[in-house]
Amino acid sequence: MTRKTSVDLIIGYGEVGQALETVLKERYTIHVHDPSKGRSADASLRYEWMHIAIPFGPTFVADVVGYTKLYKPEHTVIHSTVPVGTTRSIPYPFHVTFSPVRGIHPDLVRYIREFPKWFATTDDTDAVLEHFQSCGISMRLAPSIEALEWFKLVETTEYAYRIVLWQEFERQAKACEVRGGASKTDVISALKHWLYEKRKAYDGDRGLAPIMFGGPIRGHCLMPNIELLSPLMTKELYSWLTRSNALREEEEKDGQEPK
Repeated sequence: MTRKTSVDLIIGYGEVGQALETVLKERYTIHVHDPSKGRSADASLRYEWMHIAIPFGPTFVADVVGYTKLYKPEHTVIHSTVPVGTTRSIPYPFHVTFSPVRGIHPDLVRYIREFPKWFATTDDTDAVLEHFQSCGISMRLAPSIEALEWFKLVETTEYAYRIVLWQEFERQAKACEVRGGASKTDVISALKHWLYEKRKAYDGDRGLAPIMFGGPIRGHCLMPNIELLSPLMTKELYSWLTRSNALREEEEKDGQEPK
């Protein structure tokens, strides 16, 4: 059973780490380790829970192992987005929880509170539930660690897919044979009305046609996560997603946007 006096250590103080601190400090004592942000944690202290909030990279597994050996937490939770298979590849400690953070940056505090926080673990399930539920976080158990790693990547890739699809629509709407004398702006605007009307006429998922802006995908989430999921993608899907976005960036740079 987690004690009220639990001391939690957050590794990484980017947007994810800061959001976790805001939510968890309402219930627990929080220490942060992120030398790049001028935060260092005392290795002589006893930490019950260690929260990993550093971006995935080539040394991610080695870094997590190193922090675990240095700080010796009783429980380790990975909140970072990682490729499928990463969590179980961590040889030390033997018990790790994977529980990715969802939501739109930078408003992650809101989404930690509003989304159910899915988790999968080799640790004591009841201990994980009690620790986070004590902070008012709704928890949901995933079928497996690997499935949850995949869920997180699928969620962001599905969103990126919709943006890329609208990049394609907007690219096609440039063609004179599509516009027929109308402007691209008018054609795309009318298309959005056309698709939106499905929501009123159809029941259920058939009426869902998300209306997107097909601009370049930037930021530190969607395209990097496509790379993390790429080993499981068909070559055709990966090529379409990445080539379309690269082309869209070139089009914006060159000002190739007929009105």
